[in-house]
Amino acid sequence: SVDGCFIAAGDDEVDPPTKQMPPLPSPLGSGVSAECIGAALDAEAEHLRLHQVCDVAGLTRSYAVLFASHMHVRSALQEAVHRDLVRKGKETATVQAFAEKTMATIAAWFTAETFNKFTLLLFEGSGNNSAEDAFFARAVYVVLISVVAPVASWALRKCHQDESNVTFIADQARFIERCLPMLIAWAWKDIVVAVLRLTSFHMLPEVVATLIMTFLAVASHLLPCYKSAIHAIAERGKDDTVCAHIQAVPRHMGLAVGFAWNCVASWVPAYVQGHPVLPDSRLYKIIVQVVYYVVVTTFITWVCLRFDKEEDEAMLEERALLSALGRFTETWQNVVADAAHYVYGWAQLETLNEFFFGYLMQCEDARQCSYQSNFALALTTTIIFTRLTNVWNSLGHLSGWNRVATELMVKAMSLNVGWAWMNFCATAIAATMANDGKAAQLYLVSMAFAWCCMSLLHRKCQVERRMWQGHVVAQAKFHNLHTGLQDPASFRPSRPCV
Repeated sequence: SVDGCFIAAGDDEVDPPTKQMPPLPSPLGSGVSAECIGAALDAEAEHLRLHQVCDVAGLTRSYAVLFASHMHVRSALQEAVHRDLVRKGKETATVQAFAEKTMATIAAWFTAETFNKFTLLLFEGSGNNSAEDAFFARAVYVVLISVVAPVASWALRKCHQDESNVTFIADQARFIERCLPMLIAWAWKDIVVAVLRLTSFHMLPEVVATLIMTFLAVASHLLPCYKSAIHAIAERGKDDTVCAHIQAVPRHMGLAVGFAWNCVASWVPAYVQGHPVLPDSRLYKIIVQVVYYVVVTTFITWVCLRFDKEEDEAMLEERALLSALGRFTETWQNVVADAAHYVYGWAQLETLNEFFFGYLMQCEDARQCSYQSNFALALTTTIIFTRLTNVWNSLGHLSGWNRVATELMVKAMSLNVGWAWMNFCATAIAATMANDGKAAQLYLVSMAFAWCCMSLLHRKCQVERRMWQGHVVAQAKFHNLHTGLQDPASFRPSRPCV
């Protein structure tokens, strides 16, 4: 009943608004007054309005659940895409850095050896000591490259900054700029080799020469002009001049210091392997070398981990009170850590050479074996080390020890791949010289061919890097597109749902 009136259809309830309303009986046949019919229609309209309000509230709640589920799925998808892009980006950057380090090593060796061969032509027939001639040739080269390379680095610095220039010439300029630091480092390493040859590689003179080289490296890093030059180059401002690049040459002396310390450290396995009381066999030598490698790499990893740890406030306050001693300690640690990377690399290379050339090929060293065997080792190490570098760099959440060990291993592998190809080139040229004998001309032609091949390979790497960057930008834009869904707080249905 509605206000005391009865609907002629009986006592049945009114159907829900989602169903079709039953037709109202005609007032003429039922005898119901028009007032009762009007009251019933008003009650039904109010019931329908209330149902619509409840239905909108339920729809809003359902939409909020749907929106939350969509955002969760979208976030998970974006996170997965981001992880994939980061992983592939790290792999691309790792391969590029690996290739550049390898190519820079080969370019530095070829350039130094070619210059040395032409310089030694001046002493043919003079009767002077070959070690003294080699020292003079290396000294001329280190002075020349320590001036020419910084000037070239300053002249090419804009190519590194301007990434919009993607021409072939710009990429070649970037390749030369990336090779210049290794050219300087290799020149200083060769002068250390020449000095040690003058001492006939005796233990005590080697230790003295190594200590002097380390002291010179630390002293040069403490010079105010060196620190200001490094700061100016990093800022790339108006103080980034030619003189600043020349004053920053000591930052490339880590290879020379590392080679000197490696010569000193190598006395231990050489003494054990050559002791007359111990057995003289290839298997015994490789065992000694492996033990030496494990001990040296473990010690270097521990040292680098100690230097890598952040200093606490007490240490910072102590260095503030003793600023001069603090700067010396910090500089000494940086020089030692830089040199330790190369000692680690040479320990790995010597172990690899001892196993492959000494144990498997029955050769004294890599230069005594054929160029075919050197090519096999170079190709094998390139494939395996590149793959290992990708795998190790893709690992996340490493402990401090594993992180430092991985960084040392990757740097060592990139250096040793270049060294393996360098040994192949040296043995191939030596095999050709047996028939020709024109060493300087052979080195010059080989150097030009190697530079051309590596420049083209670098160009290919740059093109692939730019394509990858474009892919990353496209993927980022695609997965950040809005889907058109609104926030639930602002959701309103366009029309009532019945």
